[in-house]
Amino acid sequence: MQKLYTKGVAFAALLLLLSATVAAQITGTVTDADGFGLPGVNVVVKGTTTGTVTDVDGSFSLNAPSDATLRFSYLGFATQEIAVGGRSNFDVQLVEDANVMNEVVVVGYGTQRRSDAVGAISSAGQEEFGDVAAAQASELITGKLAGVQVVSNGGVPGSGTNIVVRGIGSFVNASPLYVIDGIQASSTLFNQISPSDIESITVLKDASSIAIYGSSAANGVVLVTTKRARTGAPQVNYNGYAGIAQPWRKLDLMNADQYFDLAEELIDDIPSTAPLLNELGRTDRTDWQDETFRNGLVHENTLNITGGTDNVTYSVTGSYLDQEAISGDFNFQRANVRLSLNENIGSRIRLGQTLFFTNEKRDGRTADFGSVTRQAPQLGIFDETNPGGFTNVTNTTFGADIRNPIAQYALVDEVSRTNRTYFQFFGELDILKGLTFRSQASIEYSNFASESFQFENVNAGLTNPNEARESIGNFYRPLVENILTYELELGDIHRVSALVGNTWSDGQRFRNYSLVGSDFPNTTIPNLGAAQTQELASSPGYGAGALLSYFGRVRYSLMDRYNIEFSMRRDGVSQVFEEGNRFGNFPGVGVSWEVHEEPFFNDAGAVSSLALRASWGKSGNSNIRPFTYLANVFRGGNNNVGFTFGDGSVFTPGASVSFSPTVGLKWEETTQTDIGVTASFWDYALTLDVDVYRRNNEDLLVNVPIATSTGFGTPGQTANVPANAASAVNKGIELSLGYNGNAGSDFNYYFNVNGAYNDNEVTSLGSDDATPIRGGGAFGIASTTITDVGTSIGAFYGYVVEGIAITQAQVDELNAGAPNNDDGSPGTYQAGFAPGDYIYADLDGDGQITSEDQQVLGSPLPDFIYGASFGASYKGFDLAVSLQGTQGVETWNFLDYNLANGSRLYNSYADFATDRYIDETSVNAIYPKVGQNATNDGNLRQSSRYIEDGDFLRVRNLTLGYTLDNDIFGGITRNLRVYVTAQNLLTITDYDGYDPEVSSNGSFLFGRGVDTGQFPQPRTFLFGIQAGF
Repeated sequence: MQKLYTKGVAFAALLLLLSATVAAQITGTVTDADGFGLPGVNVVVKGTTTGTVTDVDGSFSLNAPSDATLRFSYLGFATQEIAVGGRSNFDVQLVEDANVMNEVVVVGYGTQRRSDAVGAISSAGQEEFGDVAAAQASELITGKLAGVQVVSNGGVPGSGTNIVVRGIGSFVNASPLYVIDGIQASSTLFNQISPSDIESITVLKDASSIAIYGSSAANGVVLVTTKRARTGAPQVNYNGYAGIAQPWRKLDLMNADQYFDLAEELIDDIPSTAPLLNELGRTDRTDWQDETFRNGLVHENTLNITGGTDNVTYSVTGSYLDQEAISGDFNFQRANVRLSLNENIGSRIRLGQTLFFTNEKRDGRTADFGSVTRQAPQLGIFDETNPGGFTNVTNTTFGADIRNPIAQYALVDEVSRTNRTYFQFFGELDILKGLTFRSQASIEYSNFASESFQFENVNAGLTNPNEARESIGNFYRPLVENILTYELELGDIHRVSALVGNTWSDGQRFRNYSLVGSDFPNTTIPNLGAAQTQELASSPGYGAGALLSYFGRVRYSLMDRYNIEFSMRRDGVSQVFEEGNRFGNFPGVGVSWEVHEEPFFNDAGAVSSLALRASWGKSGNSNIRPFTYLANVFRGGNNNVGFTFGDGSVFTPGASVSFSPTVGLKWEETTQTDIGVTASFWDYALTLDVDVYRRNNEDLLVNVPIATSTGFGTPGQTANVPANAASAVNKGIELSLGYNGNAGSDFNYYFNVNGAYNDNEVTSLGSDDATPIRGGGAFGIASTTITDVGTSIGAFYGYVVEGIAITQAQVDELNAGAPNNDDGSPGTYQAGFAPGDYIYADLDGDGQITSEDQQVLGSPLPDFIYGASFGASYKGFDLAVSLQGTQGVETWNFLDYNLANGSRLYNSYADFATDRYIDETSVNAIYPKVGQNATNDGNLRQSSRYIEDGDFLRVRNLTLGYTLDNDIFGGITRNLRVYVTAQNLLTITDYDGYDPEVSSNGSFLFGRGVDTGQFPQPRTFLFGIQAGF
């Protein structure tokens, strides 16, 4: 009996002990490095199936034995294991996983581990951005992503950028698709988002990753993820900077004495031909560059407030940017407000809303650098006797028509405003475990209005009356998407994910028109309503259309080693193609092998991970001129079509078809193949990505001739219609290399370098006898570029300059080899050929220079683009440097064409005074003689003389910061950092113009790289403060 009693007591004690062990409740919070709660973290009792996930603010609760170990795991963060040890509450901070294969990347309609990626994806987040000042979103990735070229639209504030992914693959549009928080948006919206609001930017480059976006993705996809609301008490974050922007280069031009010598050579009788020039003489009065350049002030302030509960979180951001141009009186202002809300309704329903509003104002004008550089230094700025009060220069007074560049902006009041509202909504429902339905919608609406008033003036001999102009327009785009996703894991062997969805959009609808009014009784009411004459300045614009799409994707992973992904999208658009051709199918497939997961890889030594990838797919381009398949009927006074009826006394205007309908137009298609390698070394410290690709661009739209018997065209001129007749190819290789390291606990550093080689070639224009496409004309030259089979798109084309004819003997020798004229008289090597003229290469060997002696002179598309970034931190100090460069690119310098040809009375380079041809002793001359050598302007032909090396290396950003101790202000701040930034600090280039990067500007694909004096990017110095409360 005593034994039974003893056993009973022992058993009861054991039950009590087990009960105490099992029943212990554990609570806690899981946060990231910034102290924000992490929702969705897996918290598991190691060795069991007992576990939970953290809620929206990172908190968790579960029962666990006191001797248990808790395992905390979250995608993108290093897994932590913590012994319970009798504790009941834990505050756990997870750190980002150094294993790049576990990094989370954004893809089309979702996210995935980088190790699961089968396609070529480049991404940049907060670490890659760095704590730097940026005025627009594209600055965050400039020079940081392999194969992604960020091309500036010039240095005018607010001018935006173009992003080119893996070269140019279309004759009509080369812009990528922009997706903001999972929903398609316009490129304008991307440029208007405050960089402080952006969490990450991902660029999808290969066919398997972009095929899910179908007809809009032929030129790549840019995915933007904005910062979301955080749980917890309200937190206030401020970022502000201010500084100056200044010109980084000034051209060395002739002074008044040198200019007068040039004029004397060019004009036989200055007193009678150019009396004003003779009167002004050799006195320097104005440095036109100094008078038009200025130091521009720039400042931006951004304030964010975020917080919330388990059920509702919010984030409100407001920012204001004010930026002066470095020339003229132009000023750009942008005000943004962004509100983000997220709600959890129970554990299965999630809602989110984002409202974004931006207002942009552009006030004033910039200087015309073509006029600035050509103006004579003898001239003053003002002339009270001239209407408008500014100097007027004409052929009869000076020997040339040269516009006064200051009058061009000082006598015009100009302002434009753009308001854009963007609303985004999503709702998610967890139907079953792993099965989620998401519906999302967006509306983008913008309106713009511009007003200008030109005061009466006389400039360059032209009388400009009082004139007002107004332009008004609006843009509207709704979009709705529904997506069903399913994810399933079967042990450690199989992982499957799938999604299906559809997209509907009422299309991009826009309207615009412009009015002009003149003959104002007075200028006190500079409004169109006060004008005596009013008319349309241009034909009103209108566009509309609809989009209907269905898409799906399936991923399968076997043992986390072998991955395959297949996607398909079917798109239909209404505004571009006729019925029967409105739908297109765009498939994509990719596979990857995670070699590092193989058992034999355990002894790989320095190699931490290795994955091989391959993909193939198709995408399309429907971003072309709408309604091309319809005929345009014109009724107007200039169509030269009229009829008489009855007795013939009444003439009735008729109608004519001004644009031929095009039958059979279809999608431009891009077929792309990609092979890639991703690897890391030395415990993931060094990372490597290499991709080799080929993009075949087919069915490209190009104008082809039609017979004049159709009734289109004019005598001697063939009419053209667009057709899917051309093709091109882009082939290239991309490389990215990154390293993260440290020296002790206080000093951390990183560097990233990337480079991409791309070869662009036109492979067909539709037929063997197709006419090459010409473009890029300016200043009297009809064209500077050619697009033909075997060339790049928009390649430079012209004559090859071999040198300058120094002696008459050289001229006679070349003329002697020329064929006789039709009348039997001796011919010449080139018309009007004389000493001091350029010698053009006789490429066809017929003894004289004709149009057949032209060839491709270079390409505005770079062979190689590259970038590098470096960062380091030591205790409270941090340093970030980023560089960007291009190699193998040429530029047509029209400033050089105007300033160095000696045929017109324009100002010129200072060395033109000493290095131009004068006589037979000018054996080292690099410029031709003064004067025109023939009626065809022989020295002004499009030639290699005006093609320059456009390569550059630019220190894009250098930032030095210091984080202060929070105790300085009594603990009021969570963080406080001050920093200084230099943007475009140094540019290394052989280019003679103002800016080699500006010369790469141009959305017109056949005129890229033609520099007509575009506005240069400034060098900027800033001081900033970041604070958290």
